[in-house]
Amino acid sequence: MTKYDRPPQPTEAGDDFTNIDAVDEALASDDAKRVAAVRAWLTTRGGMTDREVDASIATERLRRSVHDAMRIEHGARIARDPKPTPEEWSMGAFVESVEPQVRQAVRTLRRKGYNTMSSGFWGFHYQSTRFAEPVRDALDAETLQRLAELGAEVHEQSIRFSCAQQDLAQIAERWNAIADVLPDLGRPASDTDHGAAQTFRQRYGGGV
Repeated sequence: MTKYDRPPQPTEAGDDFTNIDAVDEALASDDAKRVAAVRAWLTTRGGMTDREVDASIATERLRRSVHDAMRIEHGARIARDPKPTPEEWSMGAFVESVEPQVRQAVRTLRRKGYNTMSSGFWGFHYQSTRFAEPVRDALDAETLQRLAELGAEVHEQSIRFSCAQQDLAQIAERWNAIADVLPDLGRPASDTDHGAAQTFRQRYGGGV
């Protein structure tokens, strides 16, 4: 579930949970009334279990703490050296802009030839990496089995796994194991070309 198609329906706590941003805000809230309201909404309207809601609360709070730290880290990088390295130019982002738990895995995957588009927290309690090109059909049965043993779901252009009840170190360990399992394509990744990457290159230059 990523959005709702129903018209706005504010709760007693004043939140409109047809808006996914309002759901995220309530999941991260310290207000017990708001948390109870979003729990009721997700279990009755979203079909989630209480255990899934608990995982979503923990994950959303972790995600926000990670992003708060990243803003500080990114600002320090710009102040120190705003020129992208060749790796960053190809990726279309500073390394500090990649969530820390997936940062090393993204660098490994790109060196192996996989053009990553977005990586990190996804949905309510998942981690995901999305690729520019289809990846599932390029993997043999043994690789798919090894990824399954790591709890990874392999889709046509993405790999994801539930990060419920895991801290950043555990999530990073899982990502690094996944990156190690994927075969080397024998070439570096092509340059990421989505809009944000193009804007990054226009703004910061460098890299080549």
